[in-house]
Amino acid sequence: MPPLPHAYQGRSAIGAFLRDGEARRGAPMRLVPTHANTQPAFGCYLSAPETDVARAYALFVLAP
Repeated sequence: MPPLPHAYQGRSAIGAFLRDGEARRGAPMRLVPTHANTQPAFGCYLSAPETDVARAYALFVLAP
């Protein structure tokens, strides 16, 4: 599956994107700060509803 390119600018737009994703899935996302190619990024993990295990879902890379 190829990556889906999305571009959001500003805190409110990024927050709305993340909240919408949580609402559609019905479960919170866990964001873990990291880096990708020297840029700040967040690993996104989703909890499996039947367990306490969170699985890797996406990598969000922030660009200047």
